[in-house]
Parts: sequence; C-alpha cells; structure tokens
Amino acid sequence: MPRITADFGITGPVEFLDVNVERDNLLFIDPSAIRKAAHLGDRYAIEAGHRLTSYFDIVLAKILSTSATDHAKGEEILQHFQELGATRLGMSKTGYDGHGAAEKLGTAIWDELLANPLCMHAIATLKYIEDVPLFVDDIDKDVTSDMTARIILDVLGRFTAEMLLKHPEFTATRPTSTLRTDHWDASSESWMPTTISLPTADGKPLLLVPRAFVNFKIQMTYGQYYSVPLLGYVKAEEMVQVRRGKSIVLRPRFTKKELKETETYAQSRANSIKQTVRIYEKDGTDLLGEYRTAQQTSFEALSDDQIEFYLSRLP
Repeated sequence: MPRITADFGITGPVEFLDVNVERDNLLFIDPSAIRKAAHLGDRYAIEAGHRLTSYFDIVLAKILSTSATDHAKGEEILQHFQELGATRLGMSKTGYDGHGAAEKLGTAIWDELLANPLCMHAIATLKYIEDVPLFVDDIDKDVTSDMTARIILDVLGRFTAEMLLKHPEFTATRPTSTLRTDHWDASSESWMPTTISLPTADGKPLLLVPRAFVNFKIQMTYGQYYSVPLLGYVKAEEMVQVRRGKSIVLRPRFTKKELKETETYAQSRANSIKQTVRIYEKDGTDLLGEYRTAQQTSFEALSDDQIEFYLSRLP
C-alpha cells in the first residue's frame, strides 16, 4: 500500500506524517503531543493547543452555568465528534462515524462531566480535553484522537494548505478534493460549516497531519493514573510502624494489589473520581494536575523508527 510520498512522487524529508493512503494507520493525534510541541515552539502546535484549551474552557463554562439554555448548548457542542477519516489515522471503525453516533457520544460525555465534581470546583481540576479519558467510560485513544482532530480541524487545514504550496507534486497530476464538514468556531461558540481543499489520495480527500502531533497511544491513561499517582497517594496515607532491627520504620499498611481488592479502592472510573475529589478536598493536592504535568513533561516525540514501525502495522 503506498505512502503519501510514494503516491505523489514527493522526495526528501517531509514535515507531515507519511501515512498509507489506502487504509487507517495505527497512530493517533494526542493532545499531550501537541502541547509538548507547542512548548518547543512549533507554531501549528501553539495554535492547536490554544484551540483545545479554549474549546474546553467553553464546555466548562456551560457546565458551571445554572442556565438550562447553557446546558443544552454545552451538550450540543460535544455532539460533533464524527470520525475524521481524511487523516487516515486510528483504527478502522471507531463506532462514531456518523452524526447520530456522534450525538450519542457527546451526550454521554456531557452527562459524565456534568455529574463530575472535578468540573464543579471554583477552579476546575478536570479542565483539558486530555483529562476526559481518565474519567469517562469508552473514551479511548481512537476517540480522543478523533475529538482532538475535530477541534483543531482549521489548524490541520492550514497546515495542509502550506504543504500543498511547498510540494507542487500534490496537484501536478490530479485535482484536489473538497471536504465539506463542520469546524469549531470559538468566536461564536458553535460548529460552523466549512469547505477545505485537500489533496486526493485513493479517490478521497487527504488531510495532512504534522509528525509532532501523533503518538502510538495517548499519553494520559485511566489505568496508569489510577494505579500510579492515585493509589500511590492512598498507600502513603496509611502507614504503620514496624521494627527493623533496633529501629522503628514506617511502611504502607496495604499494597496496591490489596487496595484494588477492596470495594473502596477497586479500579473504576467512579472510584477514580471519588478518590481524586476526596484527596483534593482533604489537603488541596491536585493529583490530576500533577499527573498531567508529569506526563506532558516526559512525553518525547516519536522517532523516525517508531513512526515507521507503527505505520507498517495493520489496524
């Protein structure tokens, strides 16, 4: 199956992800990757990161509002996350490729966030799109990638337009395609119709993605958050004194495995919410914020070898 460069006859290094054009590719747009690239000065990542933040700020404002109209609007703006197949990223069939399915997904996210105390503090602790998979069921790397791509569609469109100018091979032998879809317009706090001119590959529009935006997973995961920082904190809360030789030392009363076997600390998103809120209200420790910072700081952009490995795998 041809990659973009082979399909269009482009030679030399390229800034875009050189995906297989005839199928989905096992890489995902990760908000943490975008934010790390923005920190390093990538101009497209800076703009994309701003869009992600401002979008979720608006969602949070709707959640905190007491207005039924604002609540209806908040739910509606979460209902536009149809799969964006033009990127050729992700696993075939996320289950949200269609407006009806996207509405169902958006309502599920809205209901979960509206009931989540982490969104309801005067200063919300759950405040970024990358936080959502940690606390909402069925939001995995594929859905997170689709959500992110939708929110930053304008940025991806401008990046693609620049690549069309930089590489005339895209239009040397075939016409461009027109993608008609919705894009997020922060100024009107709504999704608006848009038309984007894109390269044509395998008879379909192709939306180019910066290499720095992708990951083979998402950096922030529910399982890791619960098992490492959250249970680590809980372990440290309950210490017992034990004699070691002539000394008295402290050690945790329970192991993480033992904690997970209890009803209170069994791994679930419901318990994750309860414990994160309890700890925050107990002493102001923002475990979610600390985890987010640590994950984004430690993120390293995929190497050429890693990208090649995941592009060579079938979904």
